[in-house]
Amino acid sequence: MRVGTLIRVMIVLGWFALFIPHVVDHVAPGLGLDARSGTAATMAMNLGREYQYDLLSGMLTRLGTCRLGFQRSEKGFELETELRLDDLGKLAPGISLLPQLRQASARDVRLLLSQQLDVKQRLVSLTANGRAFGLDLLAEGRIGADGLRGTYTLGEGAATTYHLPDIGADVSQGSDLALNLPPGLKPGDRFTTRLLSPDYTQMRLSATTAIFNALTYEDLPTTAGQLSLLKVEMRVDTRVMSLLWCDADGTVYRSRQQDGAIELQLTQIREIGGRILWPPMDANP
Repeated sequence: MRVGTLIRVMIVLGWFALFIPHVVDHVAPGLGLDARSGTAATMAMNLGREYQYDLLSGMLTRLGTCRLGFQRSEKGFELETELRLDDLGKLAPGISLLPQLRQASARDVRLLLSQQLDVKQRLVSLTANGRAFGLDLLAEGRIGADGLRGTYTLGEGAATTYHLPDIGADVSQGSDLALNLPPGLKPGDRFTTRLLSPDYTQMRLSATTAIFNALTYEDLPTTAGQLSLLKVEMRVDTRVMSLLWCDADGTVYRSRQQDGAIELQLTQIREIGGRILWPPMDANP
């Protein structure tokens, strides 16, 4: 495979992997930590809603948007995630030097992922489509006894099969960016979550355990003005991977990756196809 093609595949699959279901379960075997699984409560609270985030660089340059929506479907539930990057060159400046990425139109990224869950909120199947680096991306997969199997297609290339044995029917919604945390967290609470994250050396997903520590309340500026939010850190292998600020319902208003590359800020909560729920009309940021 040519180097340019490999880079495109790695980045596309990296973003794709970031938004497939990642949270396997909140467990703490042998770690002396509380197990915490707020999946059912979180989903019930988010049902019929969509959340819009601005995606920012560490210098707070706007990179694009991320949208999450959760609603009922004919056979259960549907979780939809949409990612838009205006110009990948803002995230990785040197990438615009590659011949195939010199045009701005080749550096935008659009991904739409739909996850189908059954009535018990277990993953059944997923579909994805989008465009990155001037290439169309199509993917589909279904859960079986041996994990998630499916195919993906990039551009005019042939469909390629994939198999992710770590993703089974017991997977619940979530992502490395952790846009939703269990409700009712308080300072001093600690819990673990099994996460799946991209392993670029083997072009596959690997499992890891993240430890969440609820720290203290901080006043932060938001679209609706100053809010008192609980600061939570996420550690993997003793390293702080991200900081998150959430309310009592577990809604994350800000998420900051500790490598300084990405920050997400909540801009709107609304009923799917309906009225704006947050910020209130009279908000004064």
